[in-house]
This record gives sequence, structure tokens and C-alpha cells, in this order.
Amino acid sequence: MSMTEKPDFITFPASHYTYVEKLGSFDQTARACWEELIGKKAEIAQNNQIVGAFAMYKMNPPQYRAGFALADKAKDLPSGLNYTHFEGGPYIRFTVTGSYDQMPEACGKAMDIVHKEKLDVSDNFFLENYLNDPTTTKEDELKTEILVPTVKSAVNAK
Repeated sequence: MSMTEKPDFITFPASHYTYVEKLGSFDQTARACWEELIGKKAEIAQNNQIVGAFAMYKMNPPQYRAGFALADKAKDLPSGLNYTHFEGGPYIRFTVTGSYDQMPEACGKAMDIVHKEKLDVSDNFFLENYLNDPTTTKEDELKTEILVPTVKSAVNAK
């Protein structure tokens, strides 16, 4: 697994976000959320411009969202999808290169670093921001940001 081990601080931008949400353990909900969302991608794109993809999750209780960032507020979404305007905020960033199959291990490693360095974590959503498209990118070249919510802004983190 290729992952940055020195965390940096960013401000994730506010986003129009349409998503599928499931409650329960991530090993049972994450893939199901993505399969349902991807199955509706063409229908979403008929009335909305998709500008990115990211997952949002909370640990306790386990809550997982697979979704697309949209250029504007969602219009005429297919049934079963939700919409929110996510406010974004300060995050601790780690970048992973390679297969999505390594994300559980990478997230665990990121949290180990956060705890070891005693970095402050907030109660906002954790994010996995997918930087390229798995349908057009080789699996070993996929880039994903693991974003851990923090109370510090990118400006005052140093």
C-alpha cells in the first residue's frame, strides 16, 4: 500500500452532495451504497453535473454515505437518493495510491497516526475523496484522500 504518512491540513470545500446512505458496519454497507449509487449515475447525470465522488461516514453509530458532488443544488433525483449541502470544513489529509480494496487498512493506519501524533478529531464526517475515475484509471494508479475531521483550520494547524 502506498500512503502518505505525514498528515497535512486542508479545508474541504462546501459541496452539493447527492448520496445513498446505509447504517451498519462498513464491510456490509459501503459496497452496497456504491453499487446502488453507480446504478443511478446515468439518471443523476440527466439533470445534474457530477463534479466528483466521495464517501462520508461516521463511526458511532456506523453510518456510511456514497455520493457524488454536484455543480449545483440537485434537481430531479432518482428515488432512493438523498441530497444535502455539505458545509465542508477542516480536515487532516492522507493520500492513498492504489486499489480501493486497501482502504480499510489505510484508514486504520491513518487513525493510528492521528492518535500517535495526538491530533484533535472533530465530530464531523470522515471522508474518502476519490481523485480519479476507476472506469478510466488503472487500479494501481487510483488516488484517494482519507480525510479525518479536525477542529483546527488549515491556517492555524502548523
